[in-house]
Amino acid sequence: MLIKNFIDQNTCNHFVQILAKSKHLDYEKDNQITNKTTKGYYKALQKFHISQTERVSEIFKKELIPTNDYSRIYTKGSTLVEHTDDGKCEYSLTVNLLNTPEYERWPFYTETNNIIQKYIMGPGDAVFYYGIAQKHWREELLYDKCYQMFLHYVDKNGSNAHLGIANYKDFL
Repeated sequence: MLIKNFIDQNTCNHFVQILAKSKHLDYEKDNQITNKTTKGYYKALQKFHISQTERVSEIFKKELIPTNDYSRIYTKGSTLVEHTDDGKCEYSLTVNLLNTPEYERWPFYTETNNIIQKYIMGPGDAVFYYGIAQKHWREELLYDKCYQMFLHYVDKNGSNAHLGIANYKDFL
């Protein structure tokens, strides 16, 4: 499901600045990065991730627990290989923060029961999907950069609940 303007432009800009100041992961530690100039960030936006738990729970119609957030600055030539996620990514969303140049858009794809859905996101738009059940991917990035944030959750009453941040409410 695509939700336009999930976050506002000022918040997107703020998150881009946070990522610019954050320490990124080594290329070898992120097996989904397809080129050495793409950067990954783990838990750089954790406060926002946790603050969205109730809102995301309402959208998925499940009581959710946050697990981890992840962000990437993809660079030209990147692809996201078709995959499903592990148990800590039961309920996921990917949020577009910035495209450079700004007018460009990089499609995000999901597949369920052999039906492929293509999503076009501008800054602030989010795609909600079931990370462990839906294949998802991106084809080659043909423009300079795409900044993305990923928020992951598990069902509080599900078999992966133990993977959630047990004391996440303390962060609020």
